[in-house]
Amino acid sequence: MNPPELGFGIVGTGMIASVVADALAKARNAKLIAVSSRRIDNAQNFVSKRQGVAAVQGVAALLDRGDIDAVYIATPTVAKDEIALLAIEAGKHV
Repeated sequence: MNPPELGFGIVGTGMIASVVADALAKARNAKLIAVSSRRIDNAQNFVSKRQGVAAVQGVAALLDRGDIDAVYIATPTVAKDEIALLAIEAGKHV
């Protein structure tokens, strides 16, 4: 019996976000659902090569999605604490 698929969201669109997205594409029980950026065009560009992945603008839009169970925070260190606390408050795994 396979465990249920875990829906992931990524905050940020930099190089580390790409590494994580590529790893999630190979995972058996996890799926990248959406990627957020402060600028929607950055998120759209990031997901343009990743079929079925949504682009959203801002952390709140990502955390509001019911299909996201866990969040990977791929932002500069200075922003991680606040985003992590918001994600935890939203009931997401970080």
